[in-house]
Amino acid sequence: MLNALRQRLWPIYPQERIKFIPLLAMKFLLSLNYTLLYNSKDTLVISESLGSGAEVIPLLKGWLVIPCAFLLMILYNRASNYLSRAGLFYATLTPFLLFFLAFNFVIFPNKEFLTPTASADQLLEFLGNSRSHWVAIYRNWYNCLFYIIAELWGVITINLLFWTFANQISSIKEARRFYTLYSAAGDLGAMASAAVIKICFIPQNFSATLFSVLNWTIVLGIVTIAIYFVLDRYILPARSELDWSKLRVLTRNKKEKPSLLKSLGTLARSPSLLHITMMVVGYALTLNLVEVFWKALLKEAFPASSDYYNFMNMFSFYTGLASLLVTVFAAGQILRAKGWHFSAQITPVLVGATGIAFFLFYYTQAYWSPLTIIMGLTPTLALAYYGAFQNILSKTCKYSFFDPTKEMAYIPLSEEEKTKGKAAVDVVGSRLGKSGSSWLQLGLMEVLQTNTLLTLAPLICPLIAGMTWIWSRNCFYLKQVFQNQSSSKTPSIDSSHESS
Repeated sequence: MLNALRQRLWPIYPQERIKFIPLLAMKFLLSLNYTLLYNSKDTLVISESLGSGAEVIPLLKGWLVIPCAFLLMILYNRASNYLSRAGLFYATLTPFLLFFLAFNFVIFPNKEFLTPTASADQLLEFLGNSRSHWVAIYRNWYNCLFYIIAELWGVITINLLFWTFANQISSIKEARRFYTLYSAAGDLGAMASAAVIKICFIPQNFSATLFSVLNWTIVLGIVTIAIYFVLDRYILPARSELDWSKLRVLTRNKKEKPSLLKSLGTLARSPSLLHITMMVVGYALTLNLVEVFWKALLKEAFPASSDYYNFMNMFSFYTGLASLLVTVFAAGQILRAKGWHFSAQITPVLVGATGIAFFLFYYTQAYWSPLTIIMGLTPTLALAYYGAFQNILSKTCKYSFFDPTKEMAYIPLSEEEKTKGKAAVDVVGSRLGKSGSSWLQLGLMEVLQTNTLLTLAPLICPLIAGMTWIWSRNCFYLKQVFQNQSSSKTPSIDSSHESS
C-alpha cells in the first residue's frame, strides 16, 4: 500500500531523476521569483505610487505590456535562428536580472529626482480627474516600467523558456507523470515567497523591504542559470535516449528569419494552436476582469502600502498551499483517470462560476451587508476576502489543471508549432487576453466617464459568462482535433489510462 501511495505521489522512475529533479528545481526557482515580483509590482503601482490605484493596471496591460510582448516574441524568434538552445536561454533571462539590478540600486533610490512632479500636475489639471489614472503612469513611470518587466517575467521565463524546454525533452508518457509535479514545484515556490518576504519585511518601510526582496530575486535568477548550465552541459548529453545533437541547436539556417507575420501565420494554419490560443486568451481575460476589480476593492480595505504588501504575501502563501495540495493529491490522479478533456474543462467551469458570483455579491451587497456587520467585517473587507478566495481558486485551477493540460497539448505538434507557434500563443495569446480585458475596462470607463473600476460590476458579469463558454467550447474542439489526428503510433493526449 505504501508503495502504491508513493507511486501516485512520486511517479518517477530512478533513471529519470537525473533529468527530472533539475527541471523541478528550475520550475521552483522561476515560480518563486515570479511570486516575489507579482506582489512587488502590484504594491508599487497600486499603493506606493502617488495618485495611482488599480485603475492604472488596465492601461499598463492594454497599452504598454502588449507591445512589449510582441517585441519580445519577435526578438525571441529572430534569436532562435542563430543561438544554441543554451545561448537562447541565457540571452533571454539575463536582461531581466540586469534590469532588476539597475532598478534596485539606481532607479528606485533616486525616485524623487526622477519623478516629473511639475509637468504631471500640469497634465492632471489639463486632463481632469476623470483621467487621473493616465497621469499616474506618467508621474510614476519608473514603477510602471518595473510593473511591465515583472509582468513579462512569468510569460517569458516560465511559459516560454521552461515549458518549451520541458516539451522538447519529454515524451507524452513522461508528461503525464512529470507535468503535475512541475506545477507542484511552482506551488512550493509561491509558498516559499511568503517565507522570503517575511524575512525581508520591515513594518511601515516598504522601500527597505523591496530592496531586500529584489536582492533575493537577482540571486535566485543566477542560481537558475547555474542549474540550467549543468543540465545542458553535463546531464542531458549523457542520456543515450536523446538525440542531443538535434536538440542543442534550434536551427542554423540564417536565410530563414521568421517575422511576426510568419509566426502568427504558423498559428493561423494550425487548428490545434488556434484552440490553444483561445484557451490562453479565455483564462487571461476572465481572470484579469475579476482580479483588477478585486484589487481596486483591496486598496480600499488596505490603504497602507505595508498592509497591502503583507496581505498579498499571505495571499500568495495560501495560493501556493492550495495549489500544492490539489496538484499532489488530486490533479495528477484526475488527469490519469479521467483524461485530458475532463481535466481541461475544470478550470473554465470553476473560474467562470466563482467570478460571476463575485460580481453578483458586489452588486447585491445592500442585501447581505447586515450579515457582515454581525461577523465584525465591513462589506468591503468581506468582498476583499471573497475576492481572495476566488483568485486563489482560479490560480489553483491554473497551476494544477490548466497549465499541465495546455502544455500537454503541444507535445503531438510539429517542431515548428512547438517553438514559433508556442511563442505566438504563450506570449501574444496571454497578452491579448489580459490586454483585451484591459481595453474592455478602459472603454467602459470612458463611456461612463468614471475614474474607478467599481462602477463596472453589472457590465463585466455577462462578459465573464460569455468568455468562459467560448473557452470551454475550444477545449472540446481541441479534443476532437487530437482524436482525428491520433493513430496507433501516436498516443492521444486524452488517453485516460497509461500503460506502465
